[in-house]
Amino acid sequence: MDNTEQEWRWCMVGNIVDTHIYGENHELMHGTKHFRPNAKVYISLSYRGMGNEKVRVIGIPRHSKDYIEIAILRRYICNFRLQKVFSPAVLRRMKNTDYHMCWWGNTDKDRDDINGCLDYFNSEAEKYRQLTNTYRGDTTMLTHIGTQTIETERLILRRFEYSDCEAVFRNWASDEQVQKMYSEPTYSTLEETKGLLDKYIGNYSREDYYRWAIIDKEKGECVGQIAYFLVDNKNHFAEIEYCVGSEFQCRGYCTEAAKAVIDFGFEKMNLHKVQICTKTINAPSKRVIEKCGFTYEGTLRDYFYMDGQYVGRLYFSILRDEYFK
Repeated sequence: MDNTEQEWRWCMVGNIVDTHIYGENHELMHGTKHFRPNAKVYISLSYRGMGNEKVRVIGIPRHSKDYIEIAILRRYICNFRLQKVFSPAVLRRMKNTDYHMCWWGNTDKDRDDINGCLDYFNSEAEKYRQLTNTYRGDTTMLTHIGTQTIETERLILRRFEYSDCEAVFRNWASDEQVQKMYSEPTYSTLEETKGLLDKYIGNYSREDYYRWAIIDKEKGECVGQIAYFLVDNKNHFAEIEYCVGSEFQCRGYCTEAAKAVIDFGFEKMNLHKVQICTKTINAPSKRVIEKCGFTYEGTLRDYFYMDGQYVGRLYFSILRDEYFK
């Protein structure tokens, strides 16, 4: 008999959300494409943090019977609860993971620790932020003021509006090459694009959400977007992403927008670090990164598989004291 059958662990479990930010196609939801809606996952709490941060999960992916282990955004999981786990397959996966078995144990303390976090993870967004701040006990806090309008020489960075839908679709969301480099799906219809705007506009009620439409002053329409798509409140950094349509590339728009958003991050949000990643084959993005003064940190080799080849992922960052020199 397999000895693991006699073992057990206290574990937090949850379910993948069944509301889809891209409409009916749940596979397009970043971070949940591995799992079906409502799939049960086993959770390690090591990535505890604000709603944008991640937790480590073990679960059965689509089209497979074998468990996998990945990091997933916390907001894509619901119905957090305590469970006594006896499954030999789950226990074996817990033991074999390269990630340490934090929060998976069989003591009373393990049970109480998980029970003590259930309200924290199941709470509404505003309550969740308050609980996070209380639990962490930090004295150094980021300042969240939400997506504010920024004006530069040639651009206006503002919140997305539904009136942007046609320009968003025409200028970049339907552009396969732009979306491929941006690691996002290509949108085929205005209706799909409106679904994307539903997600963006719906999130503007959050003070910790930062996503700007890039408006060309001369043309008077949206030519791209820029965002702090990851904000780490515990460690005081944010990760920036951007794209502009092919017609508007090589004009310095991304550099102009990125410099303004970096300034916003350090001046308004009190960030300690801004980081950015790009693919090794994305030469235009690497030029933007260089012009913005980022420092190269390292490469994740063969991180993406695209068009029959492996592509690396480059990491760059700029620190607060470097920015203010």
